[in-house]
Amino acid sequence: MSLIPEDVITRVVERTDIVALIGTYTPLKRAGRNFKGLCPFHNEKTPSFTVTPDKQIFHCFGCGAGGNVVSFVMKQERLEFPEAVRFLAEKAGIEIPVGGRDGMPEDSIRDKIFAANAAAVAYFHHNLLAGRGQAFDAARDYLKGRDLHLEAVKRFQLGYAPDAWDGLIKHLRTNGFEAGIIEKSGLVVQRDDHKGCYDRFRGRVIFPIFDYRGRPVAFGARALRQEDKAKYINSPETPVYTKGRHLYGFNWSKEAAGREDRVIIVEGYLDFIRPFLAGVEHVAASQGTALTPDQIRLIRRYTHNVTMLFDMDKAGQSAALRSLDILLEEEMDVKVAALADGEDPDSFIRAYGADDFRRRVAGAKSLFDFKLEYLVSAFGMDKPEGRGAVCREMLTTIEKVKNEIVKNGYLRELASRLNVSEDVVLRERQNILKKQPGAPVRPQEEAVESALVAEFSSDEEWLLRFVMADVQWLQKARTQISPEELSGKAARQVLATAYRLLDEGRDAGPASLAVAFEDEALRRRLTALSCAGAEILDPATASRAFADSIKAIRDRARKARRQELRGVIRRAEQTDDQEALRRAQEEFNQLLKG
Repeated sequence: MSLIPEDVITRVVERTDIVALIGTYTPLKRAGRNFKGLCPFHNEKTPSFTVTPDKQIFHCFGCGAGGNVVSFVMKQERLEFPEAVRFLAEKAGIEIPVGGRDGMPEDSIRDKIFAANAAAVAYFHHNLLAGRGQAFDAARDYLKGRDLHLEAVKRFQLGYAPDAWDGLIKHLRTNGFEAGIIEKSGLVVQRDDHKGCYDRFRGRVIFPIFDYRGRPVAFGARALRQEDKAKYINSPETPVYTKGRHLYGFNWSKEAAGREDRVIIVEGYLDFIRPFLAGVEHVAASQGTALTPDQIRLIRRYTHNVTMLFDMDKAGQSAALRSLDILLEEEMDVKVAALADGEDPDSFIRAYGADDFRRRVAGAKSLFDFKLEYLVSAFGMDKPEGRGAVCREMLTTIEKVKNEIVKNGYLRELASRLNVSEDVVLRERQNILKKQPGAPVRPQEEAVESALVAEFSSDEEWLLRFVMADVQWLQKARTQISPEELSGKAARQVLATAYRLLDEGRDAGPASLAVAFEDEALRRRLTALSCAGAEILDPATASRAFADSIKAIRDRARKARRQELRGVIRRAEQTDDQEALRRAQEEFNQLLKG
């Protein structure tokens, strides 16, 4: 997806009433120039959440959350930046121009595919509810046999694709969809002679797949006839669907996942539907594969805790094991639950009930215990070779743990389970690490700076308060100090960005500055400074405070530069570089006068 132009982002922010937007999530009351309310991001009894409408920002003095309307939507709706802008643009009636192929804007293609998919959902659903004939009855009987009655059919918009070559194609064309869009949707398959298309799904029960926002992106289709070779067939990848980015059912379960602070990952459609109907709503289906990094990052917007509940046959165990290492790399807390042999969530709940299912989930093993038991059963512990294989496999997983305290605990536990000393395990770990090509380690200071921890000196903090308080202060600062004179990298970037916005004739207020930076810690710091403000000072005091902050910053910059020049002078004297010595001495003397 293409980048959203900066001027469009600015218009989206400017056209969105931040008080009205946030007021739909938490009640706000006027408090002078601001509005206050209970923070929607943490539990509190005394309001510490402040919205400043003239600056179009919010800040919570309790948990530190802060930013502009885009930041709020990102945090509240768990959206990425482009998605949050599009969310707000749609509400504000702003069209986002994004280029695509075939002369048609990419967003227009995606929107038309979403519309075609929605029409297909309605078509399949109507067939299941109202279709007449033996084939339609067989589809309804199949679902009734799985204890899925009318309520479930309607809630999950289940459907039926008639056994016809062009039933859906005719329906979509009748409703105005172009042939190109129908093909791009993946709902049809091109004929071998390239002279037209036919319906991809025929004679099957349909499970629509929605993205986490509830938009139809794909379909899963279950065979009803024994002669069909594949029990399930699925949509191909399309401009709106990539299998590894979606979780079946997460559009219905995401809020419960956030509320429970955990998501249960199952395999298939019915494995999701059955627990959800039984009241275990914090569940989602990976659609039969190991979790991908994209799926995990989607989960992480709502919770860092995952319980894997795959079938414990060979394929299920393999998928669970592949997922474990990826989950660890993404810094998730992982457990693995198991049901009775031969049971999946659907069959287990129908046989034993939801309460027993909850108990099984509550008794989930840690990833350490699960993988260790699996490896012991595979390699055995009777011989040294078996223990060695178990140790090596466990160490590859433990090494993916980011938290050093947790990692150290796992290493000790592994040594205890293997009945060897910790030194033996640590030496084996070193042997494995030596054989693995490692990424170069960055200098510590670069790693720290990459996070842009927004801590400013007191004089830089006051300068930025003025800069974000009123454009007149920004214009005055523009004539008196350059970003290079500030000591902190974050402060320099903020001032340089404010100057750039000013030079481009754009809004350089705190709301626009919050959009300009991806680093959440920096955005929080800026909104906190802006809410503290410089307008609390009377005009005379403000002028003095502004001048004092400029003077302190420039004095420190000159002192630092003089220190650098001393080194330059010393090296020039040692190498007898008279020209370099002359230039350095002239600059040094000029700084002393300044």
